[in-house]
Amino acid sequence: MATKTWDGETDGNFGTAANWVGDVAPAGADDIIINDTTRAIDQGLTTALDFASFIVGPDYGAELGTSTTNALSFGCTGGVVINGGGPRHYIEANASDIEELRIISVGASGKEHVYLTGGTFNRVIVEKGTLHVEGATIGTLILKSSTGVEADAKVEINSGTVTALFAMTGQVTMPVGSTGTIATLYCMSAGVTIDDGTLTNVIQTGGTINWNVEGGTITLARIIGGLFNSNATPGIRTITTLEAYRNVQINVDNGFDNIVITNEKSYGAYILRGT
Repeated sequence: MATKTWDGETDGNFGTAANWVGDVAPAGADDIIINDTTRAIDQGLTTALDFASFIVGPDYGAELGTSTTNALSFGCTGGVVINGGGPRHYIEANASDIEELRIISVGASGKEHVYLTGGTFNRVIVEKGTLHVEGATIGTLILKSSTGVEADAKVEINSGTVTALFAMTGQVTMPVGSTGTIATLYCMSAGVTIDDGTLTNVIQTGGTINWNVEGGTITLARIIGGLFNSNATPGIRTITTLEAYRNVQINVDNGFDNIVITNEKSYGAYILRGT
């Protein structure tokens, strides 16, 4: 195990020895540092190696990968940290998974883009920047804006699966055309808009959730605080169990026939049904 530092001396090929300090290419269990260069990593992107750690530092001025179909692929038994780089990074976990990815800051504004294009990420934390889920599988996803500004930390799910999404502060979207899945959404103080895809369970203690999926079904919506809004589109939707607690507001439809609630439990909540 050794520390390998990228310098991009020859070209953008990740596997070329001359592109690393000391002219030795990375090996399994190495600690990888990408910093102090503007050479993008855009070749030799697929590797079966599993690293101990992988850090993109604040002085890196380029990108990892080139597109959602040409991402840098690797495994990591420890932490991957993104704290700099160009406006876009494309990352894929290889067959051995990435244990944890922490996005601290991306690009010049700090709010640029990281695309997860495949493989399994056991834990992802977004503090500042925009995360795009594009086919990856994520165990636990934590969204918590480090600045306290909602727009500084974003998650967009276009495809792939998130088992548990903890939306503490920030913005979550599943846009029209999304085929993604959130198994359980825990919304604390975030802004969430679900226009397509699958949302199975909701536990909301604050913030705002807009659920606009025509034909969609939520198995459990437990609304303890905040605003749960489902009145933007007229299509039929189903909530199997709705638990609404005191001092919350729930807008459930654009008319009495638009949403089906099989098992409703209201504990002093204000439920607005529309007309």
